[in-house]
Amino acid sequence: MSNVQPTRILYIEDDVVTAACVQTQLEQRGYVVDLAMDGKNGLTKLEEKSYDVIAVDYHLPGMNGLQVLQSLAESQFMVPTIMITGAGNERIAVEAMKLGAGDYLIKDTDNNYLELLPGVIECELEKQQLITEKRRAENALHYRDTILEAVSFAAEKFLTCAHWAEPIQEVLACLGQAVATSRIYIFNNHHNEEGLLLTSQLYEWVANGITSQIDNPELQNFPFEPLFSRWVEILGKGQPLYGLLKDFPESEASIFATQEIISMAVCPIFVGNKWWGFIGYDDCLEEREWLPVVIEAFKTAANILGAAIEHEQMNQALRESEAHLAETQRIAHLGHCDWDMTSNTRYFSEETLKILGWPLENHLVSNEKFVNIVHPDDRKIIQNAVAQTIKFNKPYDTEFRISRPNGTIRYLHALSELFRDENGKPSHFFGTVLDITERKQVEKELHESTQTLSAILNAATDSIVMTELDTTCVMINPAGAARLGRTVDEVVDQHLCELVAPEVAASRSAMVEQVIHTKQPMIFEDEEREDLWFEHSVYPVLDDSGSVIRIAVVSRDITQRKQIEEALKKERDFTNAVISAAASLVLVLDRLGRIVRFNNTCEKLTGYTFEEVKKHYIWDCFLSEENIEICKEYFKNLVVTNRPALRHEIYWVTKNKTHRLIDWSHALLPNDKNEIEYVIGTGIDITERKQAEEALAHTLAEQKVILDNSLVGIAFINEERLFVRVNRKLEEMCGYAENELNGHTTEILYSSSEDYNNVGFQNYPLIKKGATYEMEHLMRRKDGTSFWCRLKVKVIDPNALSNGYIWNLEDVTEKRRAEENQRLAATVFETSTEGILVTDADNHIIMVNPAFTVITGYTLDEVVGKDPNLLNSGHHNASFYQEMWKSLVKTGKWQGELWNRRKNGEVYVEWVSMVVIRDASDTIVQYVAVFSDITKRKQTEKLIWHQAHYDALTELPNRTLFSDRLTHAVQTAKRQQEQLAVMFIDLDRFKWVNDTLGHKAGDQLLKEAAQRLIACVREYDTVARLGGDEFTVILGQIESMLNLKTIAERILNNLSQPFKLDNHKITIAGSLGIALFPEDGADAETLLKNADIAMYQAKEGGRNAYRFFTQQMNVLVTEHQRLENALRRALTCGEFTLHYQPILGLDSEQIIGVEAHLRWPLPTEHQRFPEQFLPVAEETGLIIPIGQWCLKTAVHQLKEWH
Repeated sequence: MSNVQPTRILYIEDDVVTAACVQTQLEQRGYVVDLAMDGKNGLTKLEEKSYDVIAVDYHLPGMNGLQVLQSLAESQFMVPTIMITGAGNERIAVEAMKLGAGDYLIKDTDNNYLELLPGVIECELEKQQLITEKRRAENALHYRDTILEAVSFAAEKFLTCAHWAEPIQEVLACLGQAVATSRIYIFNNHHNEEGLLLTSQLYEWVANGITSQIDNPELQNFPFEPLFSRWVEILGKGQPLYGLLKDFPESEASIFATQEIISMAVCPIFVGNKWWGFIGYDDCLEEREWLPVVIEAFKTAANILGAAIEHEQMNQALRESEAHLAETQRIAHLGHCDWDMTSNTRYFSEETLKILGWPLENHLVSNEKFVNIVHPDDRKIIQNAVAQTIKFNKPYDTEFRISRPNGTIRYLHALSELFRDENGKPSHFFGTVLDITERKQVEKELHESTQTLSAILNAATDSIVMTELDTTCVMINPAGAARLGRTVDEVVDQHLCELVAPEVAASRSAMVEQVIHTKQPMIFEDEEREDLWFEHSVYPVLDDSGSVIRIAVVSRDITQRKQIEEALKKERDFTNAVISAAASLVLVLDRLGRIVRFNNTCEKLTGYTFEEVKKHYIWDCFLSEENIEICKEYFKNLVVTNRPALRHEIYWVTKNKTHRLIDWSHALLPNDKNEIEYVIGTGIDITERKQAEEALAHTLAEQKVILDNSLVGIAFINEERLFVRVNRKLEEMCGYAENELNGHTTEILYSSSEDYNNVGFQNYPLIKKGATYEMEHLMRRKDGTSFWCRLKVKVIDPNALSNGYIWNLEDVTEKRRAEENQRLAATVFETSTEGILVTDADNHIIMVNPAFTVITGYTLDEVVGKDPNLLNSGHHNASFYQEMWKSLVKTGKWQGELWNRRKNGEVYVEWVSMVVIRDASDTIVQYVAVFSDITKRKQTEKLIWHQAHYDALTELPNRTLFSDRLTHAVQTAKRQQEQLAVMFIDLDRFKWVNDTLGHKAGDQLLKEAAQRLIACVREYDTVARLGGDEFTVILGQIESMLNLKTIAERILNNLSQPFKLDNHKITIAGSLGIALFPEDGADAETLLKNADIAMYQAKEGGRNAYRFFTQQMNVLVTEHQRLENALRRALTCGEFTLHYQPILGLDSEQIIGVEAHLRWPLPTEHQRFPEQFLPVAEETGLIIPIGQWCLKTAVHQLKEWH
C-alpha cells in the first residue's frame, strides 16, 4: 500500500462557477483542492493547513491577487504560487512574478487554461523541489563545515586528555551548538545478575530552556527489553536510529513523552568490537529532518568517543599489565643477570643472588666464580649454549644445576640474549634466571601422580572412556572394556559405535554431537537390558582456546538407585494418602500462586471442592481483601528472589463469606535447577482459640496496667523461688530491663547468697503456712550497687503452693539515708569547731552549738529566743546589713566577713556562711549560719601587707605601693580631666654622710628628711621612698603652676636646713625633677621616668634646684645612652687608638719621651676627641677599663720600640 500523499492545492477565486470547474478538473487528476472566496479567507486557510500549491485569481473582493501575493511574500510562505486571471496584462504578470508567482495563466473562453493548469502545477512542483533540494544541499554544506569543526574539536580534546570523561561536557556543548539541537546524552550498557541488558545515562548537555534529564531515576538501569528490542537490533549492528518521535512505535514513543522530544537521533558507541552504549541527540523545538551529513557526523563523533574510551581502557590495561608483570616477577622470584664479556664479570640482581645463595650486597662477581658453582656435569651445557648463541645470534634457553654455598643443589632455568657492540663484536649477555627446583620436583611428583591415576583407573568399577571426536577410543579402563566384553587393547583405537548395537550407537553418536556443539556436559540414563540401568556422563575436553578436542565418558551402574526410586514412589503415594486424610489444612501452590493440591480438610473449612479452585490463584479464592496484594507481592518476589516467608496468621474467607483465622506456614520446594517449583502450605483453624486468647490478653493487659502503675515493686514468684512475672516499678528499682528478671532466681537481688539462704531456711516454712514475712533487707541492683528495701512476702494459696508467692518491695534507701544524715548532722553540730547558729523565720535564735559558746562567750540559754544582733559590734553600717539580707533572701545564701563583739566586749572578725531553709511550699522556715573566728589571721595579713607596701625605715610607702597609687592617681586624673604632678627627689651628699658618719647617721638623716617632705605637702598627697636617698611625691588636684613651684621650693628649702645627727650638724641639699600629667606622660611608668630625667638635669645644673621635664631632656638622655653603648662597643671591638707626640729636651733637642693621646676614630663620623666622650666614661665607670687599655697598649708599643 502506497504512502505517497496527494498534492494539496488552495485555489482563491470569487467566481463560484470558475472555482467549481477548476476544482473538478484538478480533483479528476488526483489533486486535493480547497477553495477560498477572497484573499482574506485564503490567508486564514494557509495559517490553518499546509498546501503544496496556491492558485490565485487577480480580481478578488477586498484585496486583489497581487495583494495576496504581497502578503504571502511578507509572511515568507515558501509555497509555489500561480496567478490565474480573466483580464490580465503584461504589467500584472510582471508584478506577479516579482512577488513570487511561478507562472501566469489567462482564462480564455474556450477554457483551454483548464487543460494547461495541471502541467503548470507539475512544473511549479518540480521547480519547488529543485529549490528545496538546493536549500538542503546548502544547509548540508553548512552543517558539514560546522559539524566537522565540532568533531575535530572533540578529537583534539580526547587526544590531549588523560581521561575521556574530563572534556566530555565541553565536547557535548560544542556538538550541541554546532548541530543546534536541544539535548545530547551518553548512555552506557551493562548486564544485571540475571543477564538482562540494561543501560544508564552517564552524561548530558542541554540547551537553554530545555529540561535536564540527568537526575531522572528512570534513566538509570533502564531495561532495553522487551520495549526497546528494536533499538538492540539496530544499534547492536552498528547502525544509527533516527526520525520523528511520532513515527516511532507507540511502546517507544510513550517512554519519551514526558521529555518533550519531537525528533531524535541515536548512534551506537563501539569500544573495540563491543557495543558499549550510545550517544543521542534530541530536538524538543521542531520536527527536524536529520540530514545524511548530520547522521554521518554523529557516527563519526560516536566513533571518536568509542576510540577515546578504548584508548583509555587499553592504557589502563597496559598499566595493570605492567604492574601485574612486575608483581608477578617479584612473586615468581625471577632474577636477571648481565654478563659483561669485555671485563668477564657478571652483575646479578638481588633476586638472582637469593637464588644462588650468595650475600645480597655483592652484585658484581667474576664469571669464573659463577662457573665454579655450576654442577660439573652441566658446565658443558652452558658452554655449548653460549657458543650457539654467538654463532647463530639467537637467544639461548637452557636448564642446569648449581651448588649453593650450603651444599644444596638447585635447578635453574636461564634465558639470555646476546648484545653486540658497534663493530658487531659480542659485548654482553643479558637474561633472566628462574629457580625451577620446585618445578622439577613437581614434574617428578606428576609422574608419580600419573602412575597413581593409572592405578585408580584400573581399580575403578565405573566405566571410564576417553575418545576422539569421531568416537575413536583413546583410553579406557579395564572396567569399561570388560563391560564391552573385550580387553583394553582390543578397544583402544576402535570406534566405540562399532562395538555396540546399531540403535545404541545412533543415540550415543547424537549425544556426542550435542556435547561437541554445546560444549556442555550431558548426563542421561538408559536401560541396556531388563533390570540393568546405567547413568552416562559425557564431558567435553577443551583446549586453551575453548575448543572441544576430546570426549570423556563415565558410565555407572544405577540399577540399585532405580530400585530405590521405585520404592520412593510408593512412599510418595503413601504420603499423598496421608495428606488427604490429615486433620490440618494442606495446600500446594505453584510458584505463581495457583492451587494445584487441596486436601479434604481445606474443602470442609472453605466449602469449596478441589475442582472449584484447581488452577485458580489463591487470592481469588479465599483470601481476605487486606491480604490479596500482600500475597501477590510475595509470589512476585518469590519468582525473582526465591525469598521464603515466615510463619504467620492470616484470615481466609469461606464460600459462605465467613472469616476464619488460620495459623499458616509453608515450605518452598525447588526443582532440579534449584528454582522454586511449588509452595507447600499447612495451616490450622485457630479462630476459636484466638478469641479465647484475646479475652485472656485483655484481662492480662488490665492486670499489667495495674501492676506497672503501682508505686511499689510487685513480683510473682514460683515454688522454686524463680521470678515468673515482675512489674515495671520493681524492674526500674533494681535496674533491669523489661522482662529481664523473668526466669531468674530471686537470689539475683539479695546482697549475698547467705542472706538468700537464711530467708529460705528460716522464713519460707512460715510463709508457706500463710504467715506474712516483712523485713528490711539490703538488696543488690543489676549494676552491683546496693539499696535498702522493705520486703513483704506472702503465699498466694497455702493449700496450693505451686501457685507461688507475691513479693512487695518498697525502696527505703532514702529514708534510711535521711535518718543516718540526721544522726550525722547532730554529731557534726555538737563536735564542730565552727560556730553554728540557727534562727526561725523571724530571726529568733532557736539553737546554737558548743563552738558558738566558745567563740562568743554566750550559752544557749543566754541567746535562745533573741535576735543575733546582740553580737553587733557597730563596725558595719545599716546599708551593709541591708545588702546582706537582700542577697540572702534572693539567692538563699551569703558569705563574708563580719565584725562582731564577744560577751566580754572584745571585738573579733569572723568568716560566716549563711543559708536559707525553705519548706516544700518554698516558704522560709529557718536561717543557719556557720562561722569561724579569723581575728588572728586578719591581724597577720594586715602586718604582712604593711611590710610589703611600706618602707621599714621611714614608714613611707615603698616602690610597690607608690606604683599602685600613681597608677590609680593617673586613672582618676584622666577620668576627671585634671592635672597631676610627680616629683622625683634625690638627696645630695647623702653618700658622704653615710660613708663618713656611718649607716646609723644615714638612717637618721633619711627618717628626718621623710618627715620634712610630709610636712611640705597636703594630707592626701603621697610621699614615698623608692630606695637609697630617692624619694617621690604624687601631687593631685593641682590648682596652678605657681602652687606647684611653691611646693617644690618649700621642699628644697626644708631639705637645705641643717640636720642634727647625734653630735653633728649637717647641711645637705636636694635635686628635684617634676613631670606633669598628661603633658609629660599618659601612664605611671612614663611619668616616673621623665621625673627622674628632670631630677638629673637639675643635679647637673647645680645642686638644690628643681627642673620641669622637657622633651629636650629626653633627647639628651637618649644621646647619653647611645654614647654609653657606643663606648662599651668601642672598648670591646678595639675601636680606640693612641696617637704618640714626641717630647724634646730643651738643651739637646733630642726626643726624651712621648705623650700618648687617646683618639676614637669612627667609620661613619669625624673623629671624636676625648672631651666629647670622657665625661660619659667617668660617669658610667668605663674610664677605668679605658685607662687600663691605654696603659697596656702604650707599654706594648714601648716594648716594640726597644
